[in-house]
Formats: sequence, C-alpha cells, structure tokens
Amino acid sequence: MRAVSIGGTTLHFDPPEAGRYHARILILPGLFQSQTCWRPLTSMLAHRGWEVYLLSRDPSARSADNLPEQNFASSVNDAIEASAKLGDKLILFGADVGASIALQAATEHRPMAMALFAPSTPAALGRRYAKTLGFLGRRKQATSGLGVTPPQTIARRCRGREDICAEPRALISELQTGVTSIRPNPAPPAIVFVPGGDALVDTQEALAFAKQKTARAAAMKLAGRWWPSLQGPNVADEVHRFLILTLGDRVVDFPDEIIED
Repeated sequence: MRAVSIGGTTLHFDPPEAGRYHARILILPGLFQSQTCWRPLTSMLAHRGWEVYLLSRDPSARSADNLPEQNFASSVNDAIEASAKLGDKLILFGADVGASIALQAATEHRPMAMALFAPSTPAALGRRYAKTLGFLGRRKQATSGLGVTPPQTIARRCRGREDICAEPRALISELQTGVTSIRPNPAPPAIVFVPGGDALVDTQEALAFAKQKTARAAAMKLAGRWWPSLQGPNVADEVHRFLILTLGDRVVDFPDEIIED
C-alpha cells in the first residue's frame, strides 16, 4: 500500500487492478492492527477491482506533523474528513474500535454499505483490554514512550511483529475510562463478522451487532486478533460477495444482455 494525502488526512491506498466498481472502500483497523496486517485483505479486494483505502491511527505517522495525540473524537473526525473527500459512493469497513469509529462517522457521512469485523462498544473493549494487563503491563503502559503497544498476552499470538502497530495513548486511556459512540439511524446495509479466540472482543457481543434489520451475520468466524493477516483473502471473498449482492448496479455496470434477461 502506498501513502496518499486527502485533505489533511494521510491514507494508505491499494489501487484496483481493473477499476471495475464505482465505489471506494475505507478501512478503519482494529486495535494494534497495522496496515501490513491488513494487506492480505486489501490486496485481494484490489485484485477483484475495488479501490481500497486504510486510515491508520499509528502515532508514529502523526508525530512528524506535530499534530495533537489522537483520541476517539479526533479519530471519528479523521474518518468523517476522509469519507467526505472520498465521495458519496463509499463503503466503510471497521474492526472492533474501528467499527465504533465507523458507526459514529456514518452518522455524519452515510456510506452505501458497511462491513463490521468483531464489533464492540468502546467501553467493553476498555474493560477487556484492562484484564489483559498484569502489573508489569500496567507499568509498561504508564512509562512507555510514543503510543501504547499490546501486552504480550495478545502480541505473542501474532504471526509477525510487522502486523502490530501502536495505538495513541489518549485513545487507550479513553477506552478504559469510558467513551460513548452512536450508531447511525437508519443504519446502512452491513455484514458482521464475529470473532473466535479474541481476548478483546466477546463473540456474543459482536453477534448482537448483526441483529439490526439492515445487518446480517457472516458465515466465516474471525480467528483471534490478527485475523486480517491469517484470513485476509477468504474474508475478502465473503465481503466481495456481500457487496455485489447488496449494491448491484449501484456499483457495477452490467452488460445490456444481462439487464434484458
């Protein structure tokens, strides 16, 4: 993925191989998930013809610009700004905290459709994250430098260190002290993927997001926190099918002979 600037926001971009679909995908990753972690999924979607963008919260990407540290509200504002710049034909993807950010952003800039991966409320994420920290983990979080990295109980399950990135300290603190998010009403069509074996997201809590009228649960279950790296192509296939069946000729130019049939 290459970096591109849209307005005041820097995004990571995978160009479509065929330029087939009239919509753009914006991804808001989950806690500690780097752009490299998501690459198997984004590259497969780009291979299928989608124009894919990813909005990272990695603190190291903002330090050079002397920008204030991100919190939940500024992450939502970044998502809204990026959504507005990418246009009306936009599809939003969000994973755990990224799902909460995407849902909040969708109240201001409604997407055509959404994909929610292991969605959770910010408060529930904060509680489960706090449980993963022992005494040494809390001490490291209090004294570490730029950003917060995942505790070893989570990081050791990752296939490679390049899949991990830090999170803004202010955001992590907010998750533990309480932050609320709002869902769009009416909600756009959404597919919801539930996790298995994720220390930060409960399976049943994620499944509750699929009980809205416009949402449905995906067939595939996500494998832990680092699922984009492990299951990216397979998840991309199911999302692709959902988008084509849901959006149809809003994003695809069907040949005249198909329309006539």
